Amino acid sequence: MRSLFTALSRLWSPKTQGVSYADGAIPDGMAVGLIEVMLDGRIGQSSGTLPLEVLHDHTLASLLGEVAQRARQTGPCSATGEGWAVHATPFAKSVWILLFELPVAENTRNDPVYREAQALKRVGRALTMHSTAQPMCLQVAFAIKGALDLACVKVWEVGGAGLGDLARTGPAPNERQMPDQHLSKFMLHPLAQWWEHPEGHRALLPLHSGETLLGVLELWSKPSDPFFVADRAIHITLAEQVSLALRSAQAFESVERLATTDPLTGISNHRTMQDFLSRLLKESVRSSGGFAAVMIDVDHFRKFNEEEGHDAGDDVLKKVAHTLVKSVRSGDLAARYGGEEFTLLLPGARYQEAMDVAERCRKAIESIPYVTPAGRHKKITASFGVALFAEHGRSAETLLKSADEALYQSKHAGRNRVTCADHRSKLESA
Repeated sequence: MRSLFTALSRLWSPKTQGVSYADGAIPDGMAVGLIEVMLDGRIGQSSGTLPLEVLHDHTLASLLGEVAQRARQTGPCSATGEGWAVHATPFAKSVWILLFELPVAENTRNDPVYREAQALKRVGRALTMHSTAQPMCLQVAFAIKGALDLACVKVWEVGGAGLGDLARTGPAPNERQMPDQHLSKFMLHPLAQWWEHPEGHRALLPLHSGETLLGVLELWSKPSDPFFVADRAIHITLAEQVSLALRSAQAFESVERLATTDPLTGISNHRTMQDFLSRLLKESVRSSGGFAAVMIDVDHFRKFNEEEGHDAGDDVLKKVAHTLVKSVRSGDLAARYGGEEFTLLLPGARYQEAMDVAERCRKAIESIPYVTPAGRHKKITASFGVALFAEHGRSAETLLKSADEALYQSKHAGRNRVTCADHRSKLESA
């Protein structure tokens, strides 16, 4: 029988509801078989793990007829009703490979094997919904909470500053009444640990990548949960799955950061700025809205590098970048354009608002306290050029060129000032 299922599973279309069990393992509560449905709807033959007597079930018989008709017309399909689920894919002529999801008795639901299968099923779906750590872990936390009927699930991430609250489904039962000493002790010895309390049991499970501790999976039971202690093996299995997913998500985010951020300053890079600008242009054309682009150049930076060294110059660029990010509005983009040049993109900003943001950034840079490695106090300043869509350009190229020309005017006028592009300058034709 197992060899039959293995053969069938290899023929099973992965397009059918995403179901594939090529390892030959039959999930709990499921069965497979070959069913021949006659043209008049009668069931002809059956083989596999499905007992023939279940074919007398009226609901199932109706579903089989529905699935058979749809399979002839559209190919792989599914149907559900009254606890049954039938997934079908054509096999040969009037024969279909069918996967049945059987109604599960209440006592079966309490079986550890069934509970583990259901938990892994839910968690597996949650793991595929997001590629980044925080939304993925939030989905997983809710999946575990629902599958095991827990009071609270938390995912902690290990970072430079220690543990960070990555995701949670809600407050723990006795979170406020009890000082959290378990977590600090756990960090010294990160092994799976369980504690029993009248208001609800607690589990702390390490999330590992080899010998590296990625985070902690924290589980809280409801009061008088009869399964929490017995589910310890399930907790460990789930922690292993979350560990693999968290490691993959962190790797993805690391690659994403390298592609979108400037390696020196840590803010958005030139590519990210261009992508953001492209989106702003499309949105502004569609909505007849506006925005501003600001070009920034650190004053006398080449001379500073020559006098103080490149390390000091890099430090200045980092400070300027950090200051710009803090000084712009929520939703604005601060990016390193290249060298000592930076760019601001200000969605929805008109003349006065754009000038106000630029002036605020200029003052903030001027106020940076900087002492060179040699102990000399240096004043850092920057020059700004502002251009508005569509007054000064209707494309990325012309808009940035207008902002750059305004920046040159600021430098020509003595530096450390904000200049808007000349409204009388030639505009690109629409």
